[in-house]
Amino acid sequence: MPTRKPGLWEQTLTRDGKPGKLGGLKICLDAATDLKSGVFGRHFAKGKCQKSISRDATGAYHFSSSCTLKEGELVSTRGSATGDFTSHYDVQSDISVSGSPIEPMNGLHAIHITGRYQGPCPVGMRPGDINLGSGIKINIDKLPTFLGASGGP
Repeated sequence: MPTRKPGLWEQTLTRDGKPGKLGGLKICLDAATDLKSGVFGRHFAKGKCQKSISRDATGAYHFSSSCTLKEGELVSTRGSATGDFTSHYDVQSDISVSGSPIEPMNGLHAIHITGRYQGPCPVGMRPGDINLGSGIKINIDKLPTFLGASGGP
């Protein structure tokens, strides 16, 4: 698994070619926070997952997972990640969701995430803090609650 350099990372996400609901974000990382969030993302709900990660001769990571989440949703992901993970990274993935009570989440979705290292975390941000593009600041440990209240990612 690649690990990102500790410090401030700016991340942008598109879903099906459109900007993500939360816009761009900045996240302050240390080793523990990087493990929680991961380059490939994490499913915040508890679930049973089968996952596979490999690295090819060019250094690109390839991953796939299939998870049954606590409400019975099935989430399958397949993609790749490239970059040096100290200054930048790029993640392309296809995510298939079925059984979600939030109907727009169901179906096949193309996700593209880019990350750029910005330097040390600024004063006032501690590891795990995320500044969302909308101006909201939240800690990664509170993100699952926030996403549930906002209707999903």
